Amino acid sequence: MTIRKAKAVFTAPTVNTLTYTGEAQALVEAGTATSGTMWYSLDGKNRGTVVPTAVDAGSYIVRYRVIGDANHKNSTTETLTVVIGKAENEFTAPTPKLLTYTGRALPLIEEGTAAFGTMQYSLDGENYSETIPTAIDGGNYTVYYKVVGDANHKDVEPQTVTAVIGYSVTVAWSNRDTVSADTVIARNGQIVRLILTPAFGTGADKLSVKQGGNDVLVLKNRFLMPKGNVTVSATFRELTVFTVPAALTEIGEEAFAGIAAECVQISDNVVNIGSRAFADCASLQQIAIPASVQTIADDALAGANVTVYGQAGTEAERFAEANGFGFVDTNAQ
Repeated sequence: MTIRKAKAVFTAPTVNTLTYTGEAQALVEAGTATSGTMWYSLDGKNRGTVVPTAVDAGSYIVRYRVIGDANHKNSTTETLTVVIGKAENEFTAPTPKLLTYTGRALPLIEEGTAAFGTMQYSLDGENYSETIPTAIDGGNYTVYYKVVGDANHKDVEPQTVTAVIGYSVTVAWSNRDTVSADTVIARNGQIVRLILTPAFGTGADKLSVKQGGNDVLVLKNRFLMPKGNVTVSATFRELTVFTVPAALTEIGEEAFAGIAAECVQISDNVVNIGSRAFADCASLQQIAIPASVQTIADDALAGANVTVYGQAGTEAERFAEANGFGFVDTNAQ
């Protein structure tokens, strides 16, 4: 008489719900066999009793079967499909710029960053690239951005920011108690940058921008300019001026550091301005640098927040632009 082996008795493994973490994760909850041993495989060739693991996002086929004991048969091979999902992406959104029309192409945003993958941009919502979009003409621009994730991280769906290229309105004044300028702007609803160009040695105490007697919003020297007549008014006071002695041809290191003047007038004899020559001048607002000056140490005005007066194309303009100071072209006044 022959006693045949019984069927294997077991509880099948179950699929784990997984998301990419960068670490190896068990693909299934282990099954149990009461009459033998549960074996697993990912490739159908290499088998073992250890539950298979994986790191990267993707789809995995887990094969399993029971190898029976002396009284129980082996089970047939079964499969489970396990997915490790992509993780959420991390990114910093681009920042829109508030620009002034220059006649040249201007980058519309400060670029964003994607922790995993690439940030892409578009002006039409259809054609994307990693290149930051630019524009020339004044107006409002909708910049689309999205993140194309890598193999383990999700894409970020398109979002938008609005950048603006505005037009400038220049108001200049000299030694008068008040000044007003009526300007007709035909670009309805555009952001306009207000550029104030006071004469050297004067400083604005108050500024108002009005239309029809009503205040217009002023924000960081930019305001929403409605169509029509806009009145810009300013009052000013005389600033104290320190004149560098005409005998000097070079202003040495820390020569006038910490002086209390609000304006500095440099003579036409000066050729070089040394390191920290006017450093830590808390009251300093304006400095006039003639075309005779050939070199200026980048830290010459360390700790100051000034407007540089000089001629376009000279060392004065280079110095101002390199160090983030305002610049007034004295030849244009």
